[in-house]
Amino acid sequence: MDRLLLDYIPPVFQGLLEPIATTEQPEIDALWDACLSALDDQYIISATSYGITRWESILGITPKGSDTLEVRRFRIQTRLNEDLPYTWNRLSQSLSALCGDGQYHMAMTGPYELSVRLALTSKKNLDDAIEMVKRMAPANLVLVVDLLYNQHQQIAAYTHQQLSAYTHTQIRSEVMS
Repeated sequence: MDRLLLDYIPPVFQGLLEPIATTEQPEIDALWDACLSALDDQYIISATSYGITRWESILGITPKGSDTLEVRRFRIQTRLNEDLPYTWNRLSQSLSALCGDGQYHMAMTGPYELSVRLALTSKKNLDDAIEMVKRMAPANLVLVVDLLYNQHQQIAAYTHQQLSAYTHTQIRSEVMS
């Protein structure tokens, strides 16, 4: 919808005030756009870059340089969806939301040790998973958050000829297709 100043000036004064109205029109348009952006920034789904930056500063999230606006928006939604109480099931649900169903393994490896291993397909979410587990796990637990590296079972189907194209590090820590 166009919001032209000339439409709001009585017809008697339109000829006199037309130069003023046309020079002030860009300012009115900028003000109107700023008001719409302020409304959009109230909701994470429609927030602009400025709104996402404000949400991140409120929640104490530091964005990475390579993050897109959608990744930053997802990280904010994940942080807001973390609610108490922090239980085993709630941590499992949060990890499923972050990494995907079946893309992690969580176990108590000792009386006070929680081990969370992410699948290699979720490698990019490792830092976020570490921060989330630190926030959600009780303070008296030792936390081990790492990747589920390829094991012999996964690479046994490949021949030596096929594996010779990769380094040992790639065989261990890259997704084999």
